[in-house]
Amino acid sequence: MDMSERLAYRLPQVARLLGISGDTAWRWGQEKKIPSVSPGSGRRKTVPLPGEALKAWLREQGGQNQTNG
Repeated sequence: MDMSERLAYRLPQVARLLGISGDTAWRWGQEKKIPSVSPGSGRRKTVPLPGEALKAWLREQGGQNQTNG
């Protein structure tokens, strides 16, 4: 998936990008392990994630993996 043009990602897209399940992506969003936007309470929804925030988070994770690996 090309990350250069997207303004936002839905959780299923994030899950595919990260190679994780949709449930894990949803849980990580709720736990603020990945950047997420909370539309309020209610039924579980696919929540758009800001593209720039996701890109920054991915860069940060890559830096942590390089220093920890």
